[in-house]
Amino acid sequence: MVTKASGKSSLGNIDSMDEDALASKLEGALKNKRYLIVIDDVWTTAAWDAIQSKLLLPDNKCGSRIIVTTRIDTVARACSYASDCIYHIKALSPEDSKELFLSRAFGSTNGPCPRELEDAMEKVLKKCGGLPLAIVSIASLLASYKSPESKHMWETVFKSIGSQMESHPTLEGMRQIVILSYDHLPHHLKACMMYLSIFPEDYVIVKERLLMRWIAEGLVAEKRGLTLMEVAEYFNDLVSRSMIDQAADIVTYYDGREETCRVHDMMLEVMVAKSLEANFISLIGGQYEGMSYDRFRRLSVHGGVEASKQPSSKKMAAGRGHKLLNQLGEFTLLRVLDLEDCKGIGKKHIAYICRMYLLRFLNLRGTDVSVLPPEIGELEHLQALDVRRTFLIGLPETVTMLENLQCLQCSNKDDYWRFHWEAPKGLSKMKALRKVNNVSVTSNIEIAKEIVYRFEEGSMPKVETLALKFSEHGQSSIIGIEHLANLKEVQFTGKKHNKVMEDELEKLKEENVRRKGNGSNQLTVKGDQVEFVVLAAQVEFLIDGVFFKTIREVDVM
Repeated sequence: MVTKASGKSSLGNIDSMDEDALASKLEGALKNKRYLIVIDDVWTTAAWDAIQSKLLLPDNKCGSRIIVTTRIDTVARACSYASDCIYHIKALSPEDSKELFLSRAFGSTNGPCPRELEDAMEKVLKKCGGLPLAIVSIASLLASYKSPESKHMWETVFKSIGSQMESHPTLEGMRQIVILSYDHLPHHLKACMMYLSIFPEDYVIVKERLLMRWIAEGLVAEKRGLTLMEVAEYFNDLVSRSMIDQAADIVTYYDGREETCRVHDMMLEVMVAKSLEANFISLIGGQYEGMSYDRFRRLSVHGGVEASKQPSSKKMAAGRGHKLLNQLGEFTLLRVLDLEDCKGIGKKHIAYICRMYLLRFLNLRGTDVSVLPPEIGELEHLQALDVRRTFLIGLPETVTMLENLQCLQCSNKDDYWRFHWEAPKGLSKMKALRKVNNVSVTSNIEIAKEIVYRFEEGSMPKVETLALKFSEHGQSSIIGIEHLANLKEVQFTGKKHNKVMEDELEKLKEENVRRKGNGSNQLTVKGDQVEFVVLAAQVEFLIDGVFFKTIREVDVM
C-alpha cells in the first residue's frame, strides 16, 4: 500500500521496516493527497485501537475516506464517528437465496428440486437468514442427498441449524453451520480438512504442495489401480462441498501455472479450534504468540499478518523462528518439513535435515540454500523434494538413491539457465518418480547415447510429467524417452537463438496434423501420438522420431 501511495517503484526494503517506520512512510506518502483506504475484516475493537495509534493519517481537508469492514457490530460502532456512517450489508432476498441454494445443491438455478424436498428446502433457507456462506455450506452438504428418499436427512439438517439464525444471524450461528458441514464429511476428508488449519488466514495455498503434504502425512491412502495423486483428488471433493475455495492460478515464467486455493476465514477458525482441541496441530507466532503446548505433533510457525499474506516476506530467522531453526537437529522424527521462503537457512541446517531419516516431504523453495550435500541421498523415505528458486546450480548424484521420490522440482532464483543437472545414469533406478523438471540434455551425441541407458525400457515407470532443458546450441537429441510408459506431459526448454523450423516437428505431426486458431503455434496429432503441441518460444532442437503412447501435452519453451 505504501508503494502504491507514493507512486514510486521503489521505497527501499519495506518488508524490513517496523510498524513505526511504515506508519511514518505512509503518512508522508499521503500528505496533501486525496486518499481512500480500505481496512478489511477487523475482528476486535483492540485491533482498531492499535491501527489508530500507529496509523496517523493526515487530515488534509482533501475529502479522503477510510472504509473498514467487520462482521461485528460493536467493532463497527468503534470505528465510526457517527451512527449514520455505518452501512449494514443486506442479506439476500428469498428469491436470490433460493437461486443460490439450487445452483449449489442441484447445479442449476431452475431446480430440479424434487417436490418431496421443497418444503424442507424452504425451511432450511428461512433459517439461513439470507447469509450466502450459510446457504452455500448447507446446500453443498445436502448436494449428496438429492433423491426424494433423503427427506429425513434434510429435516435433520434443518433441526441442527440454530433457531437464532432465522431472525438474528450471528457469528455463533454461522459457526454452527460450518461445524455441521464438517461433521457430515466422510472420515477420510475430515483429517485433510483439519490439516488446512496449518496455513495462516488468507494464505494462498498451492494445490500441488498441499496434496504432496497430505500424501507425506499418510492422510491419503493408495487404492488399487490409482496413483496417490489421483486419490488425492479429495481436494476436488472438498471444493465441491464448498469447504475450500479455489483461487486464481499463479503463473510464473519459471514454475508455470499452479492451481491454488484458500480457506474461508470462518471455516479456518473452526478448523483451528478443532485441530488445537485434538492436538492435531500446534500454532505459534502471529496471533498465537504466547501459546504453550505439552507436546507437538505438527508445528506451524506464523510470521505475522504480512508474512501470512505475502509468503515471500517470511523471515524465520527472527524471534522464535530463529530458535526453532537452531533446534532442527532435535527433530529427527519429522515426516514433513516445509520451509518455503524462510530466510536464515544455512549449511548447518541442511546437515540437520540430512539426518531426518523419516522425512517424506522437504520444501526448500525460495530459500537461500546453495548446496545440497551428498548425504541428501540417505533420506530413503523422501517422496517430494522442492528446491525451486534457490541458489542451487545442480544436484548431487546421490539424489538418484531416493528410490521413493515421486516429485523432484528445481531451479535457480537468479538465472534459470544457471541450474544444470545432467541426466545421471542412476535416474533409471528412481522407479517411483512421477514428476521431474529441469533435467539438462546435452546436444553432444556421444553423451546423448548414455541417455538411452537412463531412459531404458522399464525405467521410471510412473513418470507422468518431465521437463527437459536443452542448454547447448545445436540440434539436441532425446533417445529412449519413448520407454517412459506413463508420460503424459513433457516440456522442452532451450536457449532462444534461432527461429523454430516446422520441419523439426515433422516427425511429431506427420500427416495427422490439423491447425487450431489463426496462428502457427498449436499443432494437434490424432491417434497414439502427441495431441497438443505449444510453441511458447523460439528454440532450435530436433525430436528423433519418438512417439509417446500416453502423452497429452508438449510445451516447447
